[in-house]
Amino acid sequence: MQGPGQALNQKDNGINVIVGQRKNSKTWDKAVRDGFVPGETLFEIEEALEKGTIICYLLSDAAQIALWPTVKKHLTPGKALYFLMALASRSTNKQVSFLQKMWMYSS
Repeated sequence: MQGPGQALNQKDNGINVIVGQRKNSKTWDKAVRDGFVPGETLFEIEEALEKGTIICYLLSDAAQIALWPTVKKHLTPGKALYFLMALASRSTNKQVSFLQKMWMYSS
C-alpha cells in the first residue's frame, strides 16, 4: 500500500498532510500509530476530501473505482488530484474505462 508511506514521506519533508481513513478500521489505527491525530490530521474520508487541496488517491484499482463518485464530488476549483492506477495486460475493461473517465474529467 502506497498511501501510508507517501503520507509519512511528505509529512517528514515538511508538507502539511492530512489523512482520510475509515473510522474504526485497521488503517485508521495504523494512521494513529504513525502519528496522525484524529480531528487534526486524521479524518474520515469525506472530511479529508473536503479539507484537502491536493488529493492523493492511493487506493487499489478496485477501491479507486468504487470510491470515485465520492472523490469526484469533492474535486472543486482549486483542488488537484494525484492518482496511480496499475494497468497491465490483464487489466479489465472496467479499469480501462474508469481510467479514461478520470482522464477526461481532469483534462
